[in-house]
Amino acid sequence: MQAFLCFLICFSGGIIQTGTGFGLSIWGMAFLPFFMPFKSATVLMTICTFAMGLQALYKYRRQINFRLILFPTAFAIVGRSAGFYLLNYVNADLLRIILGATFVVFSVYFAFYSDRLRIRPTPVNGTITGLLSGVLGGMFNTGGPPMVVYFLSCTKDKNEYNMAMQISTIITVSYSLLLQVMGGSVSGEVLSVSVYAIIGVTIGAYLGFLLFDKINRALLSKIIYIFLAIMGCTLLVSGFRAIA
Repeated sequence: MQAFLCFLICFSGGIIQTGTGFGLSIWGMAFLPFFMPFKSATVLMTICTFAMGLQALYKYRRQINFRLILFPTAFAIVGRSAGFYLLNYVNADLLRIILGATFVVFSVYFAFYSDRLRIRPTPVNGTITGLLSGVLGGMFNTGGPPMVVYFLSCTKDKNEYNMAMQISTIITVSYSLLLQVMGGSVSGEVLSVSVYAIIGVTIGAYLGFLLFDKINRALLSKIIYIFLAIMGCTLLVSGFRAIA
């Protein structure tokens, strides 16, 4: 049952990621902690994001704009080191509360205020965005939202935006996976279910790329944000109950 659930979650997450530019890890971390340890779920999402990123790297191999992704990606790697350190020394129930609050904050922001923010692609803005994204990515493997805000404001069209998101993701998640392997976080349990998860995310990502030019991303994103807010509240409640 666990393997099937991982397949299903990663399949749908792959569609979301390639259809909107982000969301695989957020989607996965909204469900996986309910039936597997929090840290195991984080590692599994790292593996799946890496596998999906290889598809994106091949698709966008001739369109990569390194000037656009340089600063946010480089400093996201720095931030991931800090986030990975915190993951090993912060209580799991507290992490669940932090993640739930993060879901709620980002879902509310994107649902109501994302169109009002304009960010220039400067080194300072890229650095701040990268550090914030890196910390979230290292702790929860959910570093996408800060990058979404930055790249949506800095790119000319949705194809350039999607390129920036996917290539930045594969670079930063590769570093995160390396840290997790070196830290001994990749357990046999994670590897046993990762096969099913990778198959699911690969198929989902392929379908997501096919649908990218056709789906109404605005409507899909709003549905995701509402659902994330609900899941965030659920994680907050479960975390507070565990601590109480």
